[in-house]
Amino acid sequence: LDDPRSPANAQRTAEIHGVNLADHRSEKVTPEAIEAADLIFVMDYRNYHTAITRFPHAAKKVYLLRIFESGPRMQIRDPHGYTQSVFITVYEDIISCLMRLETEYSRDSPAVEERV
Repeated sequence: LDDPRSPANAQRTAEIHGVNLADHRSEKVTPEAIEAADLIFVMDYRNYHTAITRFPHAAKKVYLLRIFESGPRMQIRDPHGYTQSVFITVYEDIISCLMRLETEYSRDSPAVEERV
């Protein structure tokens, strides 16, 4: 996008949760960032395809953020251009996914113990 700032709806939604996005700016993904990452999470199939197409060597560390969520929805839609309520729903979806991710990768998780 021409304006890398967080949209007003995103800023208002984040403020509800005590997060200030006023100074946040989006950035293009660089090969250096991909190389430095242990895991890469994307929200939808389009971004998944773009990531593994642009960086095929990193495909084994690219996952949909909903990987540990149960249910039929694997994508989290981009709320850009939608109403405040859509931003709130997406924000809550992301929080839920991050909490599941934290649970799965905590020190006591069987998934972590199996890799050790």
